[in-house]
Amino acid sequence: CSYSGNTAHYAKAFGDGMLAAGAKVNLLRFHYWPEFNEPLEGDALVLGFPVVGWKPPWAMMAWMLFRMPRGRGRPAFTLYTCAGGPENTSLAAWILLRLRGWRPVGRAWSVYPLNVVTFRLGPPFVWRFLDRIVPIAPDLRLAARYGNEFARGLLTGQPNLVWAFPLWLLGPLSDNKYFNWLPYQTYAWRTRCNACGLCVRYCPVGRLTIRDGFPRASGTCTLCFGCVNLCPTRSMQLVAFTEYGNVYKPKFPKLVVKRRPKQAGAGQVADTSGEHAEEHAAVP
Repeated sequence: CSYSGNTAHYAKAFGDGMLAAGAKVNLLRFHYWPEFNEPLEGDALVLGFPVVGWKPPWAMMAWMLFRMPRGRGRPAFTLYTCAGGPENTSLAAWILLRLRGWRPVGRAWSVYPLNVVTFRLGPPFVWRFLDRIVPIAPDLRLAARYGNEFARGLLTGQPNLVWAFPLWLLGPLSDNKYFNWLPYQTYAWRTRCNACGLCVRYCPVGRLTIRDGFPRASGTCTLCFGCVNLCPTRSMQLVAFTEYGNVYKPKFPKLVVKRRPKQAGAGQVADTSGEHAEEHAAVP
């Protein structure tokens, strides 16, 4: 699950390490979630996501809880990206993986550029500088090493520790489909909007549609800020959140999904990324 391309970039570093160990890697993008129905029949699972409210995005958590295929004891590794200390983020993923029969064996995380417009205050040149320095090279090398060791069946990664902070409990309570529809209201400034439809094609929960020539929101926001950060005219906003601050221009624009996938036919791998899934040879 990668909204701005950051998690996809981190997952690639881990995947490159697996490839170096001779593994077969099938890279799947969880974006427009109603169409993600992969059977996950491989020998192991690597789960990657951006931190939203000290947890995986609510849409991904709902999929893990209700629709994720059973793990049958297979190993799972967790990757996540964030703008600072992720606290107990891995706990929610660990619990859900366990509930679905997977066996979490390790985790890894890295700091990436902050994509929350609300907190990107101050001169733009400061944020351009900060966006350039992360992720740091040692984090990417470590991810590749973890991937290599995971593919070889070695115990690797950071252990799932519990820290004495309660914020991870607040995440599911404050950021979920039953609560988000009230505070997370998006709107477009009509004097700026050029009706390009980019926000509609991008939205990972399909809540945006074009009505009367302008984007309208209906349903639950997943708080990815993609529609705000990608808007070419900066017309899309989130009430009381994004009117101020600097937008995040994705550091890895080629990894950003900008169109909804089409339903795959029989015998095809679902194009869940807006780009084709990547498959590499050799099973460990």
